[in-house]
Amino acid sequence: QPCARRSRIQPTIAPVQPLRGRTDAHSLPRRRSVYFAVYQSCKLKLHAYPRLAAHRMLIVVLSAAVANSFAATLRVPCELVKQRLQAGVYASLPAAWHALRVAGPRGLYVPGALSAQLSRDIPFGVIMFLAYESMRGALQRRHGGEPTPFLGALCGALAGSVATLATNPMDVLK
Repeated sequence: QPCARRSRIQPTIAPVQPLRGRTDAHSLPRRRSVYFAVYQSCKLKLHAYPRLAAHRMLIVVLSAAVANSFAATLRVPCELVKQRLQAGVYASLPAAWHALRVAGPRGLYVPGALSAQLSRDIPFGVIMFLAYESMRGALQRRHGGEPTPFLGALCGALAGSVATLATNPMDVLK
């Protein structure tokens, strides 16, 4: 009776570690705040130039590019640590911090890391803010004023989705 004897399959996969490499959860709101503060500041400064004031979308593009460039310099070290933790280069977060303390600040900015981040983030930010500002402008024209916070959030979610779809191939290459 070959079916009577059942073999027991032993798991060979390590337990799932869903939070492995999640080093940035506590700092994400601060980084996003800095990103949007730089974006809004650039937008206000650029609107002050009469030659640029007529080109609303150019101001959005330039502001998004500057904000993403600034934010990337803050994001690259966290991304580097996260990716190395996920790849198993560091066994734990304390081991990562020890290795980075030994390497110094240059250990956080490896050659190509910033340019790889910028090559993905700048197009994402430009597309997202162009889509967001376009949708928000359409709602302003339609309703004769600022959209409600809910509609603004919906515009942001849709704009983020459009930017994600457009830049996903670059994220895969990174």
